[in-house]
Order: sequence, then structure tokens, then C-alpha cells
Amino acid sequence: MRLTGNIHAEHVQTALARREWSFSAERVRHVALLLITGTAELRIDGSARFVESASYSWLPHGASLSISLAAGASGFLISVDDDVCASVCERSADGLALGQAARRLTLMSASDVRPVLDELVTSFAAITREVRTLQRGADAAIAAHLELILLHGWRLAGAPPAVRQSAPGRSQTFERFAELIDRHFPEHWPISKFAETLGVTEDRLHAICTREAGQSPLALVHARVIETARTRLETSLVPVEQIAIRLGYTDAGYFNRFFKKRVGVSPGAYRRHAIAQRLSERGEAFAAWP
Repeated sequence: MRLTGNIHAEHVQTALARREWSFSAERVRHVALLLITGTAELRIDGSARFVESASYSWLPHGASLSISLAAGASGFLISVDDDVCASVCERSADGLALGQAARRLTLMSASDVRPVLDELVTSFAAITREVRTLQRGADAAIAAHLELILLHGWRLAGAPPAVRQSAPGRSQTFERFAELIDRHFPEHWPISKFAETLGVTEDRLHAICTREAGQSPLALVHARVIETARTRLETSLVPVEQIAIRLGYTDAGYFNRFFKKRVGVSPGAYRRHAIAQRLSERGEAFAAWP
């Protein structure tokens, strides 16, 4: 995935007049604001929040959002597609926790942000520069700095652990296997590689998964792929072919068959149903979307 086409970043300089930005709930984009000076008003689904200088705000997708910077305010503003966030998180050793943090509203004041303000400024400025100049290696640089921003936000929020906890009676091997799936499922590791990394035989891994989850190791990997595919089909407008590529499938037709065999309908049909259901709940007509 090309990150530079799916991320917007700007250095907001001080100005004599108020400036505003609006983001639709239908756009599956996260927004990050690092306010250096002045004040800003955030309106999230109509509810107002006020932030002051040297503050950090991470605003996850799913709500209508507007940001209003008062005259004299300055800082950095980044909006990033959810697929980009997912891509960055999947590569991280703390990917599961970072991914969950990216879906939570984070508003941090100056007293919280001060210890890492310089590092945040560096990462926001680097992303802004890379998006603007499009130098060779821009995607890699953006991914690295976005991961740092997510990491700082996670830490500022208290570094809550990922939702997945060791269930009573579950072995450490099974928990480590679940973590490896989260990190590597788009790479289509063979079960032999998972077993080798865990230091067990394939038969032993199969026995552990069957005992503790009632499924084979391969079935658990496939379930994680389907879970991610469903989420991206439901929450983004990214073409199915691109979703397939992000999930490690070079052949979109193979991905379509894989998805249909396990879900019962094609990815396209699944997305249409999800969109129709969401609009029905809002009382809107499908023909009017988006």
C-alpha cells in the first residue's frame, strides 16, 4: 500500500483569523492534532471539546468531526486512512495494543505531553515533510514516524494492555501463537514456521490449539484473516482488490473464493449488505450513498 496517497499532513502556521477543518463520519480516517500554541475547539458528533497549547489529540474515525483553531494558534494536523493505520500496526511488535489505541479517543493536556513534546514535534514534522516532498523512501519514513506517534499516544493514555488477556488455564504457547497470528497473518506464514518460532512441533501446536480453541492452527489463522477482511469491508471504501493485497493475496480472485467459502457471500456482496444495513439503521436510502 502506498502511504503517501492515503495520508494528509500539514504544518499549521499562526494566522490572524480562525481556521476550520471538517471530516465526515463516512470517511474512514483518523485525525491527529498536535497543538503547539494557542487554543482549538474540537466538535465530535456535535459535542464540543476545547484543547490548549502543547496538547495532543487523536480522533478515531466513526464520528463527524470539525476542528477550529483560534487566531494565533499553530501546530500540526494529520489525517490518515484506517488502512494505513492498520498496516503500520500490523508491522509493530505492539501492533495489537496500538491498533486498539488507534480506535480510542485520546486527548492529552500539556502536563501529560510535555515529556515527549519534542519527539512528537519531530515525528509530525517528518511526516509533513515526507508527504510534501515525496522523496525516495517516503512510505518507510512515514510508517516509522506514524508508529512512533501511535506509540506515544498509547503510552500517554497509560499504555493499556491489548484486550487479549491470558485466559485461565490457557498455555503460554497458545497465547504466544495468538500474538504471532496478529503480527504475521498477512505474510501467510506456513504453520511449520509458526511452530518453529514457538519452539514446538506442528503436531504439538495442533494439539494445543485443538484443546484450547477447538480449532486447528490453520483455522485460527484463517479466522483472523476473515475478521480483518470483514472489518475493512464494513468500514472503508477501499476496493476489494486492494484489501486482498493488504491481506497478502496477489490474486484477488483467489481471495474472493477464500472469503466466499468461509462467509457464504463474495466480499463485494458482503460490503453491499453491510452498507445497506448501516444506512437502514440511519433511515437513509442506499441510492443516496455516499
